[in-house]
Amino acid sequence: MLYVASRSVSQGIKAGIASAVGIFVGCFVHISAAVMGLSIIISRSAYLFQLIKFAGAAYLIYLGVKALLSKVVIETANETIKSKLLEII
Repeated sequence: MLYVASRSVSQGIKAGIASAVGIFVGCFVHISAAVMGLSIIISRSAYLFQLIKFAGAAYLIYLGVKALLSKVVIETANETIKSKLLEII
């Protein structure tokens, strides 16, 4: 909830809705996989579990590097917020 709220506040309602939809789709895929028994297969196969674990870690590293490299976008958002605050004052 905090993730969706923070995205909505910082990037607008469309980003918040996109985040909520993304979380819903992820949960739906996980529930579908559990229903089909994929969770049991993964729990019994150490190789598949390690593969999924490393894929998840690689994805998190990718997101971190992408966030670090997008500093210009963050500065632009901060400038936009500052200009809107100045307009209000």
